[in-house]
Amino acid sequence: MTAVVGSGNSVKNIVENLEKLHNVSIGAGVVYYVGIGGLALGGGWSFFSRQHGLLTQNIVEMNVVTADGEILTTNNKQNTDLFAALRGAGGGNFGVVTHFQINAFYANHTLIFLEMSVSIDNFVEIFEKWQQFVFLENLSTSGVIFFTRDIIGIHVVINNYDVEKSREYSKKVSDLFMVPGMTVDVYEYNFTSMYNHFQRYLGDFQGLQKAKSFFVNRILNRNEIERMFLSLKKNLKQFENIVVECVQFGGMIRNLRKHSSYIHNDANYIFEIYSFENETFADSSIAAVNKIMLELSFFSTFYSYQNVVDDDLSIASYYGHKLPFLMHMKCKYDSENLFTFNQSIPLPYYCIENKCNKQSIRNMYWQS
Repeated sequence: MTAVVGSGNSVKNIVENLEKLHNVSIGAGVVYYVGIGGLALGGGWSFFSRQHGLLTQNIVEMNVVTADGEILTTNNKQNTDLFAALRGAGGGNFGVVTHFQINAFYANHTLIFLEMSVSIDNFVEIFEKWQQFVFLENLSTSGVIFFTRDIIGIHVVINNYDVEKSREYSKKVSDLFMVPGMTVDVYEYNFTSMYNHFQRYLGDFQGLQKAKSFFVNRILNRNEIERMFLSLKKNLKQFENIVVECVQFGGMIRNLRKHSSYIHNDANYIFEIYSFENETFADSSIAAVNKIMLELSFFSTFYSYQNVVDDDLSIASYYGHKLPFLMHMKCKYDSENLFTFNQSIPLPYYCIENKCNKQSIRNMYWQS
């Protein structure tokens, strides 16, 4: 079962109309106002990714206008090299995607949304529990933990077609995280209502000032968690406009690897930090974000999420060993570098020197 969506649609348009008209959905991120094109081509995490994979892993076909004006269909049988390049590295690099065909799943049942919060003083104990939660085998459960200068928040969505099982599991999750002083709210939503709920926190991301991320693929010991807490407590104490979050991975994200340029399948979670516009803290909050990232790099893989744009990074942080293949694809499909921005895939030297060999480029795909 698939859905065909135009690349100019917002997450809001897609989620609301798919549920209303067809009782299905796709794993279309979390933020309503994000466009589907960039989200899907760069990764596209959602609360359904552990069950179904990232959005980019669920693209089965795309229509693409290339730099020379050619309209191509890309899938796992046609233009397979471009298909692999677009799935994970396609945003603004090789052409303009006009339509996506994406795997869909049924959305005619009730979701459980679990919302927990507690004082930041409980950080060490809660983060130990978070690491247990990350490895839960129940793939219908997916969560995010976030930190501000004052509080810890935990959001968990349980997507099981049997709502009684979802209710039962929500109790197990809340029991896992329970500490004195924690508040727990449980909501039962359809898909559209769940997305609407999140907009209370996320709003419009146009106020974003600075964003950074790295992937984590190991478990921190207690001393390391305490070190993490000291850094956050010290650097966040004067800033109300900085949010730190960890986003759970695992499940099907690990398993769906074919025809893709997305390399972060084995991560346990993403560590992300956001600074939002605030005239009082403009420069100092950016400095705090940079300092936190430096102090916490001891548990980083040194790879970052391409959908969290960070102009400070080399693009190798996003694409790793896939970068040579992607540079080949850039030469093949955009040798004049029409599609370019600050962190776009660069042309290889042989393309710049007009020594581009299309056949060798084609063969490169099968070695990637």
